[in-house]
Amino acid sequence: MARPPETSLNIDEKMKPNTWIVAVISGLVLACGSNLKELRAAETTTNLLSLTTFEPDSRPGWAYGYWYNNTGSGEPVGTYTGPYRDYYDPNDTEMTNGMCWYGFDSTGLEITGNYGTGFGMPMIIPDLDPTLFASSNRADYIFSWDARMEGLKEGTTTGNVEFQLQFYNSSQSPTKILQVNFNFAAGADWTHFVRSLEEGALGDGTTEAGFAAGYDGITGLQFNFNSHMPTDAFGFDGDNAIVLDNLKLEIIVRPEEGPPPPTVSYTMLDWNFDDKPVWGAGWGGYEWSANTAHAIFTWDVAAPGYGVDGSNAWIMGMNNSAFAYDPPAWAGGGTGATGPVDYSKFTSDNLDAYRLTFDARAEGLAPDRLTGTVALQFFVSAPDDTLQPADEDLNDDLLVQLDFGFPLSAEWQTFSITLNKGGAGSGSKDNFKTYYNKIVDVHPQWQIDNAASQAIWDYDTENTVVIDNIKLERVDIGCPPLTITPNGSKVVLTWAAPSTGTVKLQSSSNADGDYADVQDASSGYESPIADAPQYYRTVWVPPVE
Repeated sequence: MARPPETSLNIDEKMKPNTWIVAVISGLVLACGSNLKELRAAETTTNLLSLTTFEPDSRPGWAYGYWYNNTGSGEPVGTYTGPYRDYYDPNDTEMTNGMCWYGFDSTGLEITGNYGTGFGMPMIIPDLDPTLFASSNRADYIFSWDARMEGLKEGTTTGNVEFQLQFYNSSQSPTKILQVNFNFAAGADWTHFVRSLEEGALGDGTTEAGFAAGYDGITGLQFNFNSHMPTDAFGFDGDNAIVLDNLKLEIIVRPEEGPPPPTVSYTMLDWNFDDKPVWGAGWGGYEWSANTAHAIFTWDVAAPGYGVDGSNAWIMGMNNSAFAYDPPAWAGGGTGATGPVDYSKFTSDNLDAYRLTFDARAEGLAPDRLTGTVALQFFVSAPDDTLQPADEDLNDDLLVQLDFGFPLSAEWQTFSITLNKGGAGSGSKDNFKTYYNKIVDVHPQWQIDNAASQAIWDYDTENTVVIDNIKLERVDIGCPPLTITPNGSKVVLTWAAPSTGTVKLQSSSNADGDYADVQDASSGYESPIADAPQYYRTVWVPPVE
């Protein structure tokens, strides 16, 4: 996390007392010291959780392939071969390197609508020890794999595909407690991919809360490898294949660290839909479905009486009663809005320095359903031509679309999560790291992705997602405000105790330093009013282990 600018107090007898007293009383947040780099500098190691190499001793026992389409008939739109879990390159006559090969034929699909193909299977857990899954934080898990493509059409160098990594806990309901989707592009040559699980988007209705409830009892891992509209990259023929190898999941083992330093937060976005509204009427009502039956979505960004304590709220209503006569395989819809944001607070390239909070609830869940999942897409953009050369498109450039999933119940819940927890649905987190100081637009968009699930939502007109009190904050390392009070020919410097560790006082005759410790100074320290300016600051000191 980047340090905030260091702020100090100037004690000068030539200044009128009320000049600097007002400045102090307004509340100064002071920087906390360089000890943090030392605290976080210890090396980390990893423990192996899963390794699937497709060699005889590391080969899944079963697998499946599939095609899907949006015709509603359920009939395949193409054919496939495999997946072969014991495939060897024809040049590997010694059979030294097993891999997985999946072939598919897309001949004749020119007249078909949305479709795709893929395959899946379990992953090998060499020695299943649930205690090794020791963290609910997706940032602590590293997934890597090798991939290449065969049969890319002329002029195309890569095919865009999605890896869907799935975690299962047989004691939970549902048993799939996490699905992380990674979008990536592979070409004809082998490419090695490494991703933190926090870089992927949550899929299939799974949530952070579901993973947190069952991460310490993992009973299995599986994956799907999915190619949507594969003919965009492979063409309409039968010589297409996806090849995988060396699927590895590891967990980072971090050394014991002292307690975290105290933090302060700066509000960047604060919408309560009453005296702090969004701009305009928002947008929404968009929907999608696997067949001709569609849910009707409505929205209101200032719906009276729906919010916390009867205040206004942002709502999205859904009438999915048409599904009772023609239930689709999948359907959904959403709403979005934008409003005032203080973009000057984007002062760090780390997404974990930004905290998003909101209140939410759901109406109309099925009678036996306790929660239903809502998806949040958080868009972050920079000015036009930030990412690309000048062209006719004058819209802002999307840096990253961060995707989250949240389990809503009928009761109000307050959610708080840092932006690094979102998966990159579009763009990339690297874009954010590079251009964070150029951001000119952020806005949320809410979606119901499982509108066709009668087990979650009844097929009726009573379904509503309610959002209130959205806030985005810049979270930084900080110490309590330093205050100063005149006392005759002296001033008294006071500060509150931090949540962890202690605070020491430093002084300098120059605002830019060098600062030196004031020996044995504690809150209530008295300093004579000097002939020359004197600057003070506080520095956080971590507790002794």
